[in-house]
Amino acid sequence: MTKAEHWINPLRGYRYDSFNHDVLGKSQVKNNMLVTQDGMAYSALVIPQARKMNPSRIVTCWNTIDSIEKWGVPVIKEPWNEPDLTSIGLRKDADLPEGIDFTHRHADGADIYFLSNQTDSTMTFTPTFRAEREYRYIADAITGKVYLAGNSVTLPEGGSAFYILSDDKVPGITEGIKTSRKTLTTLNGHKWTIKFEKTGRTTTTNKLSDWSKSDINDVKFYSGHATYTTTFKLGRKPKGNILLDLGNVADIATVYVNGHECGTAWTAPYAVDITKAVKRGRNTLKITVVNTWANALQGNDMGTPPFKGIWTNGKFRRESKELLPAGLTGPVEVILNY
Repeated sequence: MTKAEHWINPLRGYRYDSFNHDVLGKSQVKNNMLVTQDGMAYSALVIPQARKMNPSRIVTCWNTIDSIEKWGVPVIKEPWNEPDLTSIGLRKDADLPEGIDFTHRHADGADIYFLSNQTDSTMTFTPTFRAEREYRYIADAITGKVYLAGNSVTLPEGGSAFYILSDDKVPGITEGIKTSRKTLTTLNGHKWTIKFEKTGRTTTTNKLSDWSKSDINDVKFYSGHATYTTTFKLGRKPKGNILLDLGNVADIATVYVNGHECGTAWTAPYAVDITKAVKRGRNTLKITVVNTWANALQGNDMGTPPFKGIWTNGKFRRESKELLPAGLTGPVEVILNY
């Protein structure tokens, strides 16, 4: 097969690790499982094709593999043309759509799956797991709040969650995760004041933009904290969770509403619960954004530092000379999650 569309990935839906002969040589077979010295257990061993190896170790390596197979661990030595490993008695650990990655861990009386949306769009899917337990819960990976799990899971772009299968019922968990959203107000076009802490520069704008695209060097190459302030109005405060959806942020943002710190958004989806702080009528909003040092170091190397005092003991090296996205670019919206 030479065309990519004809390829298969029989390991999709399974968790696996790669290791060398040193790890293999110190492993044992227990209950038909290959168990490494540090306690990791595996149900099968896959031997890669046509890999170079020190000739003095080939015989020892194959003797180890033969022993592992003899003691009951399935060993795949030849190219595999089947879509999965069910023919050797291994069901998929998780059956998930393309673009949803996972990690599986065991706990006393529970199986915990971390689900991660690796795509650029919201994904709704019905997961199937090899583990079977009586109760199912889903936990927000950022807030840690636990909900009853429904038949389907919805993960926003870049979003993640813990899916928990448990033998025990968790007291006090009575509702499912809220997936319906309604925009209460949008802050696009609002007047924003931006203050760059390191330089003291203050600007006003009605359009949020990437600092690295600016024509002003101490903005273009800026690294550090900057504070965005504006106001917005709510006609009423509806029941449900009210979120501030920041849209795109590079890289971390802390949100304050009416002087109350509501939380820090450090990963997609960049949203913070502002329910307790927001009120009917006029609200003040402050967002502190911080990016990495990359742009300032690159500007310093180019002779255009954004501020004084940048010093390193070696030239900053990145393969690409393109500046990294920086700042709050939005769109910023107040969302009702219900």
